[in-house]
Amino acid sequence: MRSKVGLHAAATFTIAVLALAGVGSLAHATAPGTNGRIVFERLRSQNTPWGELFVMNADGTGVRKLTHPPSGTEDINADWSPDGSRIVFARAPSAGAHSMWVVKPDGTGLRRLTPPCPPGAGIPQCAADDGWPVWSPDGKHLAFQRLSGPLRPKGATVDTARRIYKDELLVTDANGRHPRTLVWFGPWRGDPQIPSWSPDGKQLVFLEKSDNGGNCVCRALYIVNADGSGLHRLTPPSVAPGDKIDWSPDGSAILFRTHPGEDLKGASGYGANLFTIHPDGTGLRQLTHFGPSDRVVPGSYSPDGASIVFGTSAKAVGGVVPDVFAMNADGTDLRQLTKTRNFETQADWGPGG
Repeated sequence: MRSKVGLHAAATFTIAVLALAGVGSLAHATAPGTNGRIVFERLRSQNTPWGELFVMNADGTGVRKLTHPPSGTEDINADWSPDGSRIVFARAPSAGAHSMWVVKPDGTGLRRLTPPCPPGAGIPQCAADDGWPVWSPDGKHLAFQRLSGPLRPKGATVDTARRIYKDELLVTDANGRHPRTLVWFGPWRGDPQIPSWSPDGKQLVFLEKSDNGGNCVCRALYIVNADGSGLHRLTPPSVAPGDKIDWSPDGSAILFRTHPGEDLKGASGYGANLFTIHPDGTGLRQLTHFGPSDRVVPGSYSPDGASIVFGTSAKAVGGVVPDVFAMNADGTDLRQLTKTRNFETQADWGPGG
């Protein structure tokens, strides 16, 4: 699966970090409440970029297809709205710009939120390339990553570019309108992605990727206050975080998976494990202990905070591609929810009711 690029982050973050005035109420994490259904992506085969969203009950029963993307397209990064009435996700074609969509849990009401773009075209021909959308707790706003503007070198695509003019975190209303910048490190700089807000709305955690002068694809979690102040690194250099970050419903922990090895291999989850860390940078804890030949793919907390849903190949059918599992929030009591030979990933636990 494609990873957003734009890798030239500054060694120190003195470039503009912008925050939306009054954004303190726009928290995102797994909303506290009772446990509902789980949404996840299922690829048709391990090597085919054709992934559809499915929903199921918390015990793995009642699996039902939610979206029907065109062949060669993945529906990814799904996130439940706080009231459970909608699911926002990114649509990722094999060529062209990613876009943000919303759908009801019964599969109706599918709507594109990203500005229109010709099929197969990317930025800068298109106004935006959007990914990692997440709801605010009041359901009135969305936070997400947007790529826009020219690419370097000239003629590159998002997949091959070394630099992107604008790579930022935005907030819009629930219809994708009135975009407002939360974090931008300036022209051609930085790769902030995968936002997740603290439950009290006072802070934002996100993944920052940098190329460290071309020596590596370096990864770290950063926290910034909602007013743009207090930017600081959360994870130590010894830990390379991966995709999908989730703040626990009680605000005490941040869940992430590691991203070992090269970018492509890491995206497939080989050698990854799940960790938590306190928002003050203390208490780094490894929850899973799978081996280097096992895959671990992202997940989320349950609304009651007692469980975590995620994907792994370690106990999956055939032991090659991930199935969806749940476990206690402390890493105990692993429970298998799906049993297929399809690649299943990016599970998100929704609210009950």
